[in-house]
Amino acid sequence: MSPRSKTLAQAGFSAIELMIAVTIGVLISGVVATVFITSATTYRVSNSVAELQETGRVAVAAMERDGRMAGFRGCNSNNVLNTGPFVNTISTPTAYNNALDAYVRGYNWMGAGWSPVLDDVPFNIVNGSDVLMLRVPSGPAASVTAVMPNASAAIQLNTTAGLSVGDRIIVADCAQSSGFRITNVAGNMVSHASGALNATDDLQRAFGDDATVVPYTARQYYLGTSSSGIAGETSLWVKDGTNAPQELAENVERFELLFGEDLNADYVADIFRSANTVANFRNVVAVQVHMLTRGTRPNETMTDTSYKFLGATTTPTDRRIRRVYVATIQLRNRVL
Repeated sequence: MSPRSKTLAQAGFSAIELMIAVTIGVLISGVVATVFITSATTYRVSNSVAELQETGRVAVAAMERDGRMAGFRGCNSNNVLNTGPFVNTISTPTAYNNALDAYVRGYNWMGAGWSPVLDDVPFNIVNGSDVLMLRVPSGPAASVTAVMPNASAAIQLNTTAGLSVGDRIIVADCAQSSGFRITNVAGNMVSHASGALNATDDLQRAFGDDATVVPYTARQYYLGTSSSGIAGETSLWVKDGTNAPQELAENVERFELLFGEDLNADYVADIFRSANTVANFRNVVAVQVHMLTRGTRPNETMTDTSYKFLGATTTPTDRRIRRVYVATIQLRNRVL
């Protein structure tokens, strides 16, 4: 090997070449790190958005389902053909759980309490939450299979499956509906004797085999403390009658309601107002739900993002992802 070849074979990188190589490596590493961070951030944001969308979907679907069934009592649902008023024979008929003809009620948070006064306040409700009460069937309808001998007689049904003593019931045909609490179940017969549960056993109508019997419950939707135990986190909860509340959807930050009143008896909402200004809940044919969901992790977005809720624009500084949901629920048993 010649001296020149030996010299070339032993030659290494110069300091400048090493600096250039290191610089290029740093730049490539920086690009890779940036892409990784961006991808991770995008994934977290997409995951958060998907969670909030699912939260909104679940919550709205539950309220829409109950809105469709609120006040259902067969062909008597919208009272168009009624020959007489609804008859409530239950003791304390205006009490929250007993007012069976109150198919929808709303309660607006006023800063120091709810208006109208909320008789049944859930233990975990948070101040600031509106409350939606929909009175809905708690089980399938049963058919009356024989004409009652008189208005105080037991009622014969095609089935009493799922019915128990104490259940709140509406019996209805196309002309009238009456409410009572069951005092006895014997075979396919249900009784409604006067006493502790019913002020009278007189339904003021001997219903025939064109009538149906429907068990009823009052279902409340409201904002309550999250079961996660994280301070400041709230969820949408539902309380079914006298049962313990159940968490329906997490990460709900605000829950407010407007009620559509029919002012000219055409079964169309003429005006939407908050619960405290509704003139007559019997004229409510729709409910507008305004709900704000919030991501659980702060600093998910690069900048503070504004949102508009009930016409007011807010710019929070926690950089959490938020989504606003607005749904108008038609109470179809008031408009059919």
